[in-house]
Amino acid sequence: MDDYPRAFTLRARPLVVFSGLPEVEEDASIPATLQNGTVIETRGTGLEGPYGVSFRDKLLSFNVSDSSINERDQARDLADALYFYKSDKSEVLTESTFSTLTTYRKLTDDSIMEFAVVLVGDMSTTVAPDLDERLAAIRRAVKLDGKTFFYIPADFSPEELGSMAETILSALRPACLDFYRDMTKQVRRKKDRGSTPSSPVPEEAQHLIIPKSGWTARYEYKLGFFAEMRSEMDAASRHYNAALDALFDIRGVFDTVSNWSPHWNAARLFADAIAVHQLRCSLANGLPTETSRFFLRYHDIVQQLLDSKGKGTNNYGWQAWQARWAQIMAHLIAESPAHTVDINTRKAIETLFRSKGGLYASMERSAGTDEPFNPWDLLHHPGYWLVLSSSYVKARRRHALEMPEGDRTPPGQSPSSKVARRYEIYDTYLVPEPHEEWPLEADGIDYTSQIVNCLQEATNEFVHRGQPSMASRVRLFTARELAYAGRWPAALELTKSLWPGHKWRRSGWWNGVGEVALILHRSAKACDDRSSEIKALWELMSGRFKVHEDVNYELMSLMKSMSGPERSATNEGNIILRHEDIVSFLNISFAFVTDESNAGETIQAQITLTSTAHPKSQAVVFDKLKIELDGEVRSIELENTVDAAQSGSDEGSTHLSNIDLSGAGATLSGAAVLSVAPGETKVFTMSIDLHEAGSIRAVRAFATIETETVKLEYSQTLQAYKALTYWWTPATEAPRQRLAYHRPDTIRVQPKLPKVIVSFTERASTYYTDEHLTLDVDIINHEHEDILLTLEIRMPGHENQVLEIHGMENAATTDSPSQRAGDLTYKLGTMAAAAAQKISMSTKLPSIPGNMPFEVKAIYHLVSKPDSPLTKTSSTTINVQPAFDIDHSIRPDLHPSTWPSFFTAPITQASNSSNDSNEGIINRWTVTSSLLSLASERLIIEKAELSITSVSEGAHCTVLEASAEGTITLPPKTQHDLNFTLDTTRLLLDDLRTITVDGSLIIHWCRQDSTTQIVTTIPAPTFRLPASEPRALMSLSSPSTENPSETTSSATAPSSTLTLHLTLENPSLHFLTFQCSLDPNENFAFSGPKVTTIHLVPMSRCVVKYALLPFAKGGRLKPVIRVVDVHFDKALIVHAVGKGVERDEAGLRVDSEM
Repeated sequence: MDDYPRAFTLRARPLVVFSGLPEVEEDASIPATLQNGTVIETRGTGLEGPYGVSFRDKLLSFNVSDSSINERDQARDLADALYFYKSDKSEVLTESTFSTLTTYRKLTDDSIMEFAVVLVGDMSTTVAPDLDERLAAIRRAVKLDGKTFFYIPADFSPEELGSMAETILSALRPACLDFYRDMTKQVRRKKDRGSTPSSPVPEEAQHLIIPKSGWTARYEYKLGFFAEMRSEMDAASRHYNAALDALFDIRGVFDTVSNWSPHWNAARLFADAIAVHQLRCSLANGLPTETSRFFLRYHDIVQQLLDSKGKGTNNYGWQAWQARWAQIMAHLIAESPAHTVDINTRKAIETLFRSKGGLYASMERSAGTDEPFNPWDLLHHPGYWLVLSSSYVKARRRHALEMPEGDRTPPGQSPSSKVARRYEIYDTYLVPEPHEEWPLEADGIDYTSQIVNCLQEATNEFVHRGQPSMASRVRLFTARELAYAGRWPAALELTKSLWPGHKWRRSGWWNGVGEVALILHRSAKACDDRSSEIKALWELMSGRFKVHEDVNYELMSLMKSMSGPERSATNEGNIILRHEDIVSFLNISFAFVTDESNAGETIQAQITLTSTAHPKSQAVVFDKLKIELDGEVRSIELENTVDAAQSGSDEGSTHLSNIDLSGAGATLSGAAVLSVAPGETKVFTMSIDLHEAGSIRAVRAFATIETETVKLEYSQTLQAYKALTYWWTPATEAPRQRLAYHRPDTIRVQPKLPKVIVSFTERASTYYTDEHLTLDVDIINHEHEDILLTLEIRMPGHENQVLEIHGMENAATTDSPSQRAGDLTYKLGTMAAAAAQKISMSTKLPSIPGNMPFEVKAIYHLVSKPDSPLTKTSSTTINVQPAFDIDHSIRPDLHPSTWPSFFTAPITQASNSSNDSNEGIINRWTVTSSLLSLASERLIIEKAELSITSVSEGAHCTVLEASAEGTITLPPKTQHDLNFTLDTTRLLLDDLRTITVDGSLIIHWCRQDSTTQIVTTIPAPTFRLPASEPRALMSLSSPSTENPSETTSSATAPSSTLTLHLTLENPSLHFLTFQCSLDPNENFAFSGPKVTTIHLVPMSRCVVKYALLPFAKGGRLKPVIRVVDVHFDKALIVHAVGKGVERDEAGLRVDSEM
């Protein structure tokens, strides 16, 4: 990078900038002009003094909202061109100032350059009153006006300095634009004439003549540059592309110049300068994808040119060119947001970079979709380019190391034939000659510094953009390079900051972790840092990493080497290693045999040490092993019983041993062999006594190695739930079993278990409602001594239930044996060890099915420990089921009594009659109760009766057959019908309201194997009996009392015929007319009216008789009889009454054998 001109890499300024003159006049170097017109750049001491430096900083940070690229570049040029004149307080402006400015004025008069003066002095008008006159004299002497001559006094504030900087740039900008426009016109005229210089050229210099394409490239470059200075980036980009096309044309400069000519390298330098300008223009236009693609195209063009006409690309010169260009790209991208992009485009590029996390800029819309898109077409941030540059520097070093020794000797010490061969093979474009690149006896190029500098800059870029993983990886590359160069202190410092707690371990990138540990180990060994060497060796011993021949894996030997007197003074201290921060070869686990136990019991636990070290490693002997716990037991400490010389562990084997722990309180200690060989597993089994309730959890394990001057402590968090945990046994077939519970490193210690047993004994498997229940409770004392016992009996949710307790005759209590089941307390007193007692509880189960809970709590304490009460609670739930399921139905029936006559009824006296007399019509009803057994065994029903509980007002109800006499055996899941007869009547004859009747069915029953009678009362639904609706009743026999006036006569029927009686009742106060009809049937013949009309007066009934003669004996007849209320046009339902007549969904059925 240093081989390029500064103007090319920063702002690519071809014009000369004067930095200022030194204070000593005779040491100043005045710019000189060569014969070819090139102005040589000279620099002086620069600015001095607080005011000059402050003003220069203002110019460098110039960033006006409406400023363009070139305004900021001009501000930087102005800052570089400042000349600060320092004078004593006694002098104001001496004659040396006049002479210096006059010299610069004469220089610009002979050229096309503009001249302006900015004086920054520490004098002000208050100190030197004649300062204004002196400045006016200087301005007139150098022939300047107020737009080109400025003075900044010493008393300017920082805000005034910034305002002055804007004023100066605003005044100079028009002149700069006019200058670049004039230069553009001049170059375009020369290009249009198409003429080249006609000066004679000696014959021996004919090969140096520039071809026409070279002049074209030159003119296009100048036009592009002047357009760039005017902020016309699109025009500048077109001119730069045309210049490159002219250079790389088939008949261009590279086609006419040999690769050994100096003009070849000059043309390459010219092409590189144009490419830099083109990249700046693309970035200024906000085209990051075009910038990346242009660089790739230019790279391929140059590579193809060198392979076809140059010296090839298999040399260190080509790698140096690639490394340099990667750095140029990084610098251009880094400069573009702040310097080479105008304010609007700069904001757009910054937004694009931020939108992708600062990694790369998104593709612009103008990028065509015709070309295939590649990931490298996206312009990435400078960090990636710097890493790429470091890789090219490494390739350059590799090519340099491959050079033969004959090419590395100076030309004066080598034969001329070998020297000539060098110029044919090696490309020395902007790089030293082979004997300077990698000399035999002296130091050549410092590749390591170049690589490290690139990687460090890249690291800063990655960190700044939130890429810690990539930054760590680049730091690894840096450490690798430092270790390669043998710069061990720097490598040690870098790897010490990179090694601990790196997330590569969590991500499982073992190659990177192993390399960092290896570099740390080698650096620490070279720098005699034993502590870091041991830390790195501990990690390198893990089997995850490959074995290195130069690493001594004997950890114990390295620990002992720190105990010598020569190291004891400098290596004292402790070495702390955490399993979470490193990859360890040692794994420690702790597990309980079960996840739950009780106080007063002994639990087994195991400590497992597993080594995954390399087979080449030495057995490690620990002096102490400590398990830190949280709970009743605070720690378990094991001391080593053998030294390292006596340890005889077998590699790859498993050893189990039982450890006897001693100690009281929170710390338990024991002794064991704490040596672990590579691949060996040590299992220590121990017993722990539990005294208190709570939980015990293994927190952390500590393994310690101690020498005379150093102590190594390795700690590991015991989180067994994150890995597989096994329980080891001495069995040969299955030596280990995986513990299935979630946290093998934790045990829950429950309170001491009571040893008093309280159990229930039920006398039946199923219980039904209204049944008497008896539960037996057995109490057994399994404690090793006598106890003082108290019983509490409860029925939760049934506190009002009456409960009888038997077997508590000797208990000290004020409660009676039969009482409400609240909290019943009985003090049984002393109960001997191994003694037993039985009590019984009796209660009547409720009529509603459900669950009946019983709870007996035994509260006791040992006679020897009266302050430690124990509780044993036992409960049971009795499921109370219903024994029966009943379905009730009611249908009309025929009352045998004669109805009162409408003409003789005392209707007028009804309102004056007494409420106790029944003047209404009596209606008979039949109630059928279908009784379904829900029991799982046979039930004996001794009696069932229907009880009327309430009747509506103004009515009377009588149950004629109140009970079904006789014993009924009801098998499980069977049904039995019970029939009951009701007579209802109104107290008043004209009271026609519906009668409502409520009742319940009372069943007296018992189990088949029991004589205890149970009474179950099941409420019946409310019966709503209409009192004013007409009824049609069908029976096989006439009523016992028959009114001839109400009966329609029929012919005398034979004895084999069936007589049907159709009774029509009109209990209302209306005259009703009914139409009756009997359809003919193929199964019988009948005698009687086929269709008839009957008129019924209020409070009357009529009987229509039909004689049926069946055609066949047996079977059931299905007469179709219709009764229609003519006035309301409503069909009445003909109800079956008495025996021999039934009604179902299909209609009436008559038994022909009746």
